[in-house]
Amino acid sequence: MTVHSDKEQRIQRDDPNISIKAAADVISGQGSKKAADVITDEAAVSKKDTAVERQTGSQLQVLHQSDMEERVTALLDAFICGFQRTTTLFFGRIVSNPTDMPHFNDWLGYSMTYNRVPFGNGNALHTHNSVEIFVALDGDFEIGYASGPCKDDFADSEHADVSDHVPKEESDAGQEGFRQDTASLQSLHSSCHGAVLQPFDLVTCPAGVYHYYMNVDKSQEDRQILTILPGRPAVHWAPQVVGNARSKGANCDNKGALITKDKPYHAPDLPERVFAENEMDPYVRKFGSYTDKRVTTPDGCDSDDLVDYVVHLADPEDPDNKWIKVGYLELCAGKPDVFAAGSSAAPRWDLLVIVLRGRAAVRGVSEKVTSFSESLGKLEMMKLPSNGEKFEFSCKSCNGGSMNGGDLPDEMATTLLVVKSSLPHTFDYFFDPHKVELAEKDGEW
Repeated sequence: MTVHSDKEQRIQRDDPNISIKAAADVISGQGSKKAADVITDEAAVSKKDTAVERQTGSQLQVLHQSDMEERVTALLDAFICGFQRTTTLFFGRIVSNPTDMPHFNDWLGYSMTYNRVPFGNGNALHTHNSVEIFVALDGDFEIGYASGPCKDDFADSEHADVSDHVPKEESDAGQEGFRQDTASLQSLHSSCHGAVLQPFDLVTCPAGVYHYYMNVDKSQEDRQILTILPGRPAVHWAPQVVGNARSKGANCDNKGALITKDKPYHAPDLPERVFAENEMDPYVRKFGSYTDKRVTTPDGCDSDDLVDYVVHLADPEDPDNKWIKVGYLELCAGKPDVFAAGSSAAPRWDLLVIVLRGRAAVRGVSEKVTSFSESLGKLEMMKLPSNGEKFEFSCKSCNGGSMNGGDLPDEMATTLLVVKSSLPHTFDYFFDPHKVELAEKDGEW
């Protein structure tokens, strides 16, 4: 991946002809005023904490592999051996780290990243006030979840010395070591339950469940996983993670947010949810169960009807206005699919399309975008403008191939991941679509 300057990455593609090169021209004073007009004042935005409102999803942007920047991001668990990875931030912020800026200027109400993870590595046990979605992109990942409580009243208190959760042999001289009734980080991770995602599988991890991901791919090579976190990008690290990281020099608060010159995003305490073995399975969606809706959908229908939305999460208190869907669509040779986000009269949703495999050719269909033409390769993406403009997606890797009444070989198929959402374009909310379901299960509702 090519590393570009921050300003270059933040130039939007309102105009199909505006590219990274045009962005560089603008920065050097040689580009057009039209391109310059779409540079956002990041410094002013970063000073805000909550209720941050930027663009309203109206812009069109394409992101190629050459545009993406992987970062070795300052995250709490990076202080601990076994949790190394790089992060590519597309929307929102990286949890507990407000300084890194995203590639996209539009805020769609969620934070989204790719994470490149060495074999045997991942992230440490943590939880959020919102649901977190994981998609395995090119390898097998274990999604672990705590088999018992991770925290206690002592760890939650404002005056807690979370370093008490570090084993004595791992703690600095002078510290008392951890109490015998609290598991060390290593034993805590090893006691977790787990569910394995294969390429393109996804899971929606409910709020309040302590969880982690780890690269367990048989190739033992680096693999990538996608994360989506709606709402405020705040995190609660397990107390054992906080204590271990502090013993290795991390300067953080008791929830694990790193203390920097920029104010991190905080979240209120929330009840911990502990899942029994296999209890995460209903939240896993297997790509192998993908349904090709072309078989049952009449010709001429809207392409959105062809997407197999395997996830539809909605706020139980406002299901019509706060929701997110994630689904798959396999492009067919000779059968282009047309997508639009919202309508010119009433923008209602945001639409992001990611190529999971193969290549897709994209061209503008509506009058205002007829000059638009792009080619998207593996893991490249396009955010459609929320004004009803239509774009045609066709299978570029299918050219010369034929369905012949059956499936294309994997090397020829083009599969899209479609993320459709209607969420507040702000960080000032949390998104817990499972809270009623889980409360009813526990007899608390």
